[in-house]
Amino acid sequence: LASFPPGTSRKQALEILVDMQGHSTDGVGEAHIKDGDFVVNKYPKSLTKMLRRGVPFLSHLPHNGITICHLRSSTHGHNTLENTHPFVIKDEKNKDKWAICHNGVFHEHNTVRLSLSKTVTMKGQTDTECAAHLINIIGPEKFSEEIDYAGVFLCLNVSGELFAVKTGGELVFIKLPD
Repeated sequence: LASFPPGTSRKQALEILVDMQGHSTDGVGEAHIKDGDFVVNKYPKSLTKMLRRGVPFLSHLPHNGITICHLRSSTHGHNTLENTHPFVIKDEKNKDKWAICHNGVFHEHNTVRLSLSKTVTMKGQTDTECAAHLINIIGPEKFSEEIDYAGVFLCLNVSGELFAVKTGGELVFIKLPD
């Protein structure tokens, strides 16, 4: 997971992501806000493969808002576009509300998926998409209070507000030099 503040260059962001990639080669995605809606670019391939093929990943940088990124190491669901992060969750009026990505394992996802099945349609099989819908319903603060060990979530609200929710695992902040 990574979030990049306004003004981050594409070169800076890619250097950080390449350094972070490790075994997280099952997909790559990013989300940012443009004109009040999310722009999401995601691919069920590694960042390295995407860059070798010349895909203009993060070509919107530098940007005047926050960008969130995810490098996927799959634990639930196949390597498909539907299972690649971030997930955009809409409100009851079908307007963008959240872009969410996650590292870790949300163990309660099957129970939550079953509980939400009459009101929410999920497109993929990941624990993250399930958690994202729960975050949409109860909010990131309540989610962080009630869920014990599910990893780290980046939740970007369409208003531009970013929540880093840590329910387990490591959360590291790296300050860019400029």
